[in-house]
Amino acid sequence: MGEEIVPGRPTLLVEGEFDALLGWQTIREIINVATCGSATSKPDRTAILQLITSPLILVAYDADSAGQEGADFWQGATARVHRVPIPSGNDITEFHQRGGDISTWIRGQLRLASHRSV
Repeated sequence: MGEEIVPGRPTLLVEGEFDALLGWQTIREIINVATCGSATSKPDRTAILQLITSPLILVAYDADSAGQEGADFWQGATARVHRVPIPSGNDITEFHQRGGDISTWIRGQLRLASHRSV
């Protein structure tokens, strides 16, 4: 993971380093942003200990079979995980390059996920 996880704050898991950097630059004030390096990489003990402090985990992996497999892993780990589909493009970097507003999208996903968790 390598990123600082602020305890008690929701976390956005993304697949790649560029996605994580872009997310961190645009939304770090409202959500942790982290990556395990790829959709099929499993978290190590340190990553799990960091993520356990997050009340909500959004998974925005790439829109492909590896991304689905990775999201399925996380959804099987805890009910606090919610898969969030990329509105446009394969990943959040492509979504941003196409003019997408990452902050507005994630704020909306946080609202949706918190309503589903009630």
